[in-house]
Amino acid sequence: MNTYTTGDQRTSPDSVSVGASGEFRVAWTSSDGVRLRRFDEAGLPVGSEEVVALGDGSGSVLTASLTSNRFALAAETTDGLEMVVYDQDGSTHGSPLSVSAGCSPRMASAGGTTLMVVSESCNGPGIRGQRLKFEFTCNSVPRPNCWRAGVARIGIERGADDSRDKLTWKWAKGEATAQADLGDPTSATDYRLCVYDAAGGVTSLETGLRVPAGAAWRDKAPKGFTYRDSAMTSDGVRSVSLRTGIDTKAKVTFSAKGANIPMPVPFNEFLYFVEDPAVTVQLVNSEGECWTSEFTPDDTSKNDSARFRAKAR
Repeated sequence: MNTYTTGDQRTSPDSVSVGASGEFRVAWTSSDGVRLRRFDEAGLPVGSEEVVALGDGSGSVLTASLTSNRFALAAETTDGLEMVVYDQDGSTHGSPLSVSAGCSPRMASAGGTTLMVVSESCNGPGIRGQRLKFEFTCNSVPRPNCWRAGVARIGIERGADDSRDKLTWKWAKGEATAQADLGDPTSATDYRLCVYDAAGGVTSLETGLRVPAGAAWRDKAPKGFTYRDSAMTSDGVRSVSLRTGIDTKAKVTFSAKGANIPMPVPFNEFLYFVEDPAVTVQLVNSEGECWTSEFTPDDTSKNDSARFRAKAR
């Protein structure tokens, strides 16, 4: 598993974590610091092992899976734990953070957005526990293994003033989607609409619109869920419809309007998106599920500094 063999190589009880798709990560302490290696669901290495600037080499290293194929990596320090969260592509999500912990720390997660860190008191009997809640956000790159649509549309329009901004997306004739795949947005499952552009084959996140769990959602089981907010308080989102169905019958619609939309910034004075090779739009939820669509230049009917419209089949 390890290719670097100089000095001691030490694992810890929580140094292996398994993701929702079966991929896993292994971390350990080495003579040159913390080392990390990722593997796919078949057990094949994903890249080479890497040295991570984390911790001070004084103790354990721990990993735990989070939602959206993210995972947390933490290393013990004399003051607790130093932790960083990784996106699915191996890039770090945000900056390292310090977590207060005692001796012999352990870390666990159910794969959602919450971590539990438990440790022994270093100065006497007792157990310390800390619950960490991470915000659910769009990944830095599109997620893999998402449900695809037979037809998809995207419309983005920058108004004369912010109150007239619009963003709509439709995912139709999609792959089979069941009620259980949608989670429960009336109480716990958050959603995000994520828009990505690519230039020279390099993909970047352009914007993400949050649709929080709560009272604005209505359960239409077994036909899905709907979201309505006439005040458009969360990132300008006015309505979302998640409709279950067999192959070619599942459907998603998304509509946002007004000054609260975090509008993507046009690429330049002539183009909204580069589309090299495509614009990707995904609806993702905090349970790890996702619905995707891609729009190439051939699919695009309008792409200037104020508007982007495309339809893909």
